Amino acid sequence: MTPQVREGQLIFAFPDDWIVLKYDALSYVRKHLGGFGGGSKAVDIVALDAPQGSLWVIEVKDYKDWRRQKTMGLVDEVSKKMRDSLAGLVVLMHRGGADYPAVAKKLLCEAQHLRIVLHLERPAVPSRLRPDLMDPKTLHDALRRELKFVDNQARVTSRGMANVPWSVSRA
Repeated sequence: MTPQVREGQLIFAFPDDWIVLKYDALSYVRKHLGGFGGGSKAVDIVALDAPQGSLWVIEVKDYKDWRRQKTMGLVDEVSKKMRDSLAGLVVLMHRGGADYPAVAKKLLCEAQHLRIVLHLERPAVPSRLRPDLMDPKTLHDALRRELKFVDNQARVTSRGMANVPWSVSRA
């Protein structure tokens, strides 16, 4: 069965041999890690491409129909979520109750590469109500600079782009 994760109006379909978690929906993450250290943030999806040994940490932002409301810069927000989520996986491995330690250990210990992805859906035609956030190339470069010590190939992607090994469709 193909692992699928729904995030808002988007459905992510991963290859069959992957281990996929809707990380920000895990009960331990929501109940315990969310309040840790003054407020811990969580990415949307964590997925292990077991055959390739790549751990994909994915943050999803869909501004196709809604504009961004937060004052924090997008790159700063994504960086904080990545940092908090990676630390959270270590906590899950040791303190995640009965459900999560084995999965978290598998995700962390079998990963040989760490891959960071910002999946960003933008308005087809920017307007005053739904302005474009930033030039995609500028955003991609800023994300790579910010996360270079974690993944020097961090990427920004969207539906229809062929630079990731999964598919995304709109619900």
